[in-house]
Amino acid sequence: MRKKTIIIGLIVGVLVMAGSLARADWMSLTMGAGQAQVTKTSSWATSSGAAVTGACAYYGITVLTDGTNAVTIKIYGNTSATGVVLLETTTIPGSQRVFTHGYSPAVYKVGTTAINGVYVSSSVAGGGSYAYQIQYDQ
Repeated sequence: MRKKTIIIGLIVGVLVMAGSLARADWMSLTMGAGQAQVTKTSSWATSSGAAVTGACAYYGITVLTDGTNAVTIKIYGNTSATGVVLLETTTIPGSQRVFTHGYSPAVYKVGTTAINGVYVSSSVAGGGSYAYQIQYDQ
């Protein structure tokens, strides 16, 4: 009887250890290892403009709508509405309260052109309101 208890205890111990190793691997994958670590976010903005100036890595954008009016955005990898397009013209329905778009890994350059800032061209239909924030690193 004592041998059975020891053997069962060893089997349970091995299974618990194997489970904790799998848990550690899962944690490293979901808690940061292998995921983009965004270190900076721009201030919330409510109109077109340069959200980031200078060379940077672009991770994405978050747009909040007023829940009624559509918002249209286009994002450039520059400090003005010229050059590398990071996100083509996109219309977000007003009923969609939160819109996110991102890259992982980040976009540092497109082709041979380096990103020299992030410019957001934006507008809202019907006189509504919206706000956006850029996720980036420098």
